[in-house]
Amino acid sequence: MLTAVSGGGSPTWTAIGTMLGLVWSVSGTDPTVVQTNTTQEDTDEGRETLYTWNGEQSGGESSSLATMKICHVGTGDDEKGQIILSVNGLDGLLEVCRFEALDGSDQVQLLMNSKKITGLADGTNATDALAAGQVDGATIQLDGSDDLEAINYGRYAQFKHQQTANTDGGTATANSWTKYPLNADGPDGSSIATMSSSVITISTTGVYFFEARATFHKTGYTRIRIRKTNATASTIATSINHNVQTGATDHPAIIASGKFAATANDTIEMQFYVSTTNTGNGLGDPMNKESEVELYGTLEIHGTVAG
Repeated sequence: MLTAVSGGGSPTWTAIGTMLGLVWSVSGTDPTVVQTNTTQEDTDEGRETLYTWNGEQSGGESSSLATMKICHVGTGDDEKGQIILSVNGLDGLLEVCRFEALDGSDQVQLLMNSKKITGLADGTNATDALAAGQVDGATIQLDGSDDLEAINYGRYAQFKHQQTANTDGGTATANSWTKYPLNADGPDGSSIATMSSSVITISTTGVYFFEARATFHKTGYTRIRIRKTNATASTIATSINHNVQTGATDHPAIIASGKFAATANDTIEMQFYVSTTNTGNGLGDPMNKESEVELYGTLEIHGTVAG
């Protein structure tokens, strides 16, 4: 057994070769183990320290069961690190996952055997764990690619188009993209966005998921979209085409959703396009139930990056 007790000095051990049956411990009020790779390099997976766990089968065959490699990530002259975990599969060691620092930020991403799950900082703490389909309380959501992005539902904003009970949603005018009349704030525990005159201003740089929903009444061919309107305008998401027939009495909810890397002070609008003008209730026909507020549309924003 090799034991060091921290206190009056800093013990240094040098081991050459194989130490059989070694059990070692470090104890004290502030025990610290430091391992340093003295190779001066900026290579990817350089400056490495490798831990290997071996075992022997019943026939005496020895093999590596798992490894953990701590090393540099990327090729820059910087301090970014990563942890790579591997286990033995059918044909030797198979990388299971790696935690690696991202460029230009305090964010860390978890890559699992080529499928990326990104857990990002919340402003003060990095993502704590991946367990039971959650990352730090955030839901894992597929966005149609191999990437799984962690949505932090603690960073959420909602804006609504609503009217008092038994009040129409408003006029839908045909043949041009028109700003949707969002007029009320929903819950926003993190102040990631603000609204003025139905225009949303992003408060914090980051990646966001947007989802817009709106109901229409007798407006013919109808679509909605979410659009960045400042600087170089761009469409974040567009709904599929809907035919809200003039002879129908139903009021379908039309949905548009998408992901967007926003910069602080970017402005966002929810917009609509209809082929038939409907004055008064084109943006929704009231239910008039129990004097409740008439809710005709929402724009929800979920943050994935704390900024």
